[in-house]
Amino acid sequence: SVTTNGTLPYEFYASLPVDQYVFSIHFEYEWLRAVNTIQKIADMNSIKVIAQIMCHHDHMAEALQVRAMMLHSHIPSTLRRIRWTKGDHDLFDDMRYNPFDLEWLKSQEATVQPNTIIFYKDKPLEQRHANDVIKLKLNQYSGWTCNAGIESLMINWDGDVHRATCRVGGSLGNIYNNEFLQPSEPVTCDRNFCTCSADIPLTKYSSINHTTEII
Repeated sequence: SVTTNGTLPYEFYASLPVDQYVFSIHFEYEWLRAVNTIQKIADMNSIKVIAQIMCHHDHMAEALQVRAMMLHSHIPSTLRRIRWTKGDHDLFDDMRYNPFDLEWLKSQEATVQPNTIIFYKDKPLEQRHANDVIKLKLNQYSGWTCNAGIESLMINWDGDVHRATCRVGGSLGNIYNNEFLQPSEPVTCDRNFCTCSADIPLTKYSSINHTTEII
């Protein structure tokens, strides 16, 4: 699976030995070419395609247009609110969106197959896509036990290795220095919010009342 902004020529993506593309559509760039590429790759029927629509508050008209196009073409898609704050990204800076756009964003569900199960002791089981978990702010796991490092690894461009994109637990070493050690135990989350759609589906559990894990 490869995540890309889709701005390279269609022929490049079609030529690679890839099973799935996640195309993040950024409206600050040549988004029409990216959408055209998505549709051509989807028409190949040999590569799974997901459109991740990056809903910048200044480009909501384009976001609505692309969402409609993906629904019409039966291409699975997700909608991402843009986070502007640093650190844990505790806020989405919702005030940047006008009320209509914000309510529309919150009301739209991913048409991608759910990849996360949420268990509550006193509530029915929920199945959601990770992007919807983030969007609805169901992603507060501080103090929970998390299998980051057991079910996932994240490698920086410079070879520095971490348990997950959130970098919880600090560096595990560097692959270029031959000093990387894979964890054998889970870690306690110390982040206020889990903000990466790759980290959300990792198995997490709280001694209080609920659990989330990958499907």
